[in-house]
Amino acid sequence: MKTIVLNEEERQGVLAKNAEPCVMALGFFDGLHIGHQEVIRQAKVEANKRNLPLAIMSFFPHPKTVLMKQSDFPYLMPLDEKKKSMSSLGVDLFYVVPFNQAFASLTPEAFVKQYLLASHQKHLLSSIYSHSA
Repeated sequence: MKTIVLNEEERQGVLAKNAEPCVMALGFFDGLHIGHQEVIRQAKVEANKRNLPLAIMSFFPHPKTVLMKQSDFPYLMPLDEKKKSMSSLGVDLFYVVPFNQAFASLTPEAFVKQYLLASHQKHLLSSIYSHSA
């Protein structure tokens, strides 16, 4: 599994110029409980059907640490452990978006354009939404 931290430089380089079509699951995925695993499993099934890699887009740190200034957020799963679990679930690409004030200030339209459309995802799943391109 390849992990890419999508700071501004990587987002403009990797996503804008080198992103391959993929199936993507989007979410924070703290703890990777059974619901998270099901979203990832469904994404993997779709990726296999389309013969595309499976990508996960997640965020770090937790949004509450930025939005609510909660510095002692109790993570269920440290980022390194999350990477190992994602790999064991068959994830090919793990995009980690640095959650900071600038990212939090993006409009929904800007997020979709700069991150989701730029990632060339052909099918997007989250715990509340699924969309095919």
